[in-house]
Amino acid sequence: MINNISLTTVWVKDIEESKAFYIDKLGFEERDDVRLGEDFRWCTIGHPSQPEIDVHLSTPGPPLSPHYVEALTRALDEGGTFAVGLDVDDCAATISDLEAKGVEIINQPEERPYGVEALIRDNTGNWLVLVESREFTQEDMEEFAGKDPSTLNPLQQRHVRCSILHRWWRLRALDTRFTSASPSSGEPPAVGLGARPGATDQA
Repeated sequence: MINNISLTTVWVKDIEESKAFYIDKLGFEERDDVRLGEDFRWCTIGHPSQPEIDVHLSTPGPPLSPHYVEALTRALDEGGTFAVGLDVDDCAATISDLEAKGVEIINQPEERPYGVEALIRDNTGNWLVLVESREFTQEDMEEFAGKDPSTLNPLQQRHVRCSILHRWWRLRALDTRFTSASPSSGEPPAVGLGARPGATDQA
């Protein structure tokens, strides 16, 4: 029997620096930090309130294929990779605290049907979503998104509200009323936060 989700991975450029960021800036705690030879390091952190979930900090490399390593490295350089979603009790106060600690804020707290949401970056450039959650309905999401997630196209906005799209498509799967508002393929539009300032696009 599966009990729960116990492990997730966040790709980083420097394990030591990222470990310090998540512990010192975000309030996580160290779990495991083991080295096997010179090429392997198993480093996990976690939030004190969730002892059952470890976050594995890992750098792209073997045994991953060279192509996958190249893709991950490029995504990290561009700042378009997602780390984790965080639940907060007061989004505005949390962002104010993180800002004072020097954390990069992508989007200040904004009202959403499901709560108050903000986006930040970690020291690698991964983005994290912080949500002060509240109950919401499918109708709330329909009204907010206007049944058309293409209005959140990253080409039209600097930063896509990706969690909105995730929730929109999750709700869409439960209600055929969304069918007429979605692309004919039935697939969600490609989304991403785009390149970080100074990043260079490559073919």
